[in-house]
Amino acid sequence: MPHEIIDRRPARRTQVAPTESRDSTVRGMSYVPHSHGAADAQRVFCGLAKVRPLPVSIVEREMHCRVTAEKRKCTDAACFVLLVVCLAFWAGAAVFVIPRADWRRVVYGSDSLGRVCGEGDWEQRKRRYFPSVKSDLQVLRAADGDDAEVDVYNDLVSVCVEECPSAGEVVCIDDFLLNMTSLPNASEVLQCYGGVEDPDSDSGAPRNEYYMDNYDFCSSCWVSAMNTTDVFFHCVE
Repeated sequence: MPHEIIDRRPARRTQVAPTESRDSTVRGMSYVPHSHGAADAQRVFCGLAKVRPLPVSIVEREMHCRVTAEKRKCTDAACFVLLVVCLAFWAGAAVFVIPRADWRRVVYGSDSLGRVCGEGDWEQRKRRYFPSVKSDLQVLRAADGDDAEVDVYNDLVSVCVEECPSAGEVVCIDDFLLNMTSLPNASEVLQCYGGVEDPDSDSGAPRNEYYMDNYDFCSSCWVSAMNTTDVFFHCVE
């Protein structure tokens, strides 16, 4: 039986001609920068031919697309002119209105008595808080019916505060605190809550006996039911 002869010599490496640089030829065509390698191809996008994909690097895009060489112009000139006119109008309105208006009333708001928060004696109290929204809405509903329109800034009780109150914190009207040496605690104020609606009363909100006997106190102090958050100088629950 003849023996099989195994050739253990290393295989010869076939020398392959180096690939031509894509900067010199593309698919056998001479390189033309403007058409990105296709001399006779139709320019369809940024001077590039369909036979090759868009260049990847920023340098290639700058070199081959020739953005600055194309005849370009502003396509939204009319809209730009309109924008400039609108900005000029609002700038003129601001110059006219700001010296003549109380910007603090717009930014900080005011309390139920019309005093601007963050101004005068309330310079440190720049935040507006509505302590009795539910009770106020009940009163409005009893007076004007279920379809009553509510003006939040005029119909609801509001107080200027330094910081937005947390749950269980007591808030009182400033005028009421002038006659007191200290802020009442939450347990005292909570006695004002609860009760049943008096059919002979036009208030529309439930009142208990303690509330009626201490009307000035109960109608001037409240306990925050939950934590509030400052949103554009307004305390929101």
